[in-house]
Order: sequence, then C-alpha cells, then structure tokens
Amino acid sequence: MGFVKSLEEILAKKRSSSDFYDAEMLTVFWETKPEVVAKLLPPPLEPAGIS
Repeated sequence: MGFVKSLEEILAKKRSSSDFYDAEMLTVFWETKPEVVAKLLPPPLEPAGIS
C-alpha cells in the first residue's frame, strides 16, 4: 500500500455523502524534497514553484 493511487482505487472509495458530525480535525504540515512531491502528483499536475 502506498500513497500513489490509481483512478480505479480512488473511485472505489468514493462516497455519496460527506457529512461530518462532531468531527475533530487535525492539520499537519511537513517539509519534503521537491522530487518526492513530483513523484506523488498525478499527471497533469506539477509541483508549484517556491516563492
């Protein structure tokens, strides 16, 4: 199991509803190498430039 998913894997997990009740959220930020980001992005997406 990896981070890169095929279109079929993504569609298999699709839900008809996205209702969240009493949800708690967690946001995580991390720094990584640009080549890792490029490998994870599906075509035609490309990494954004650093400003």
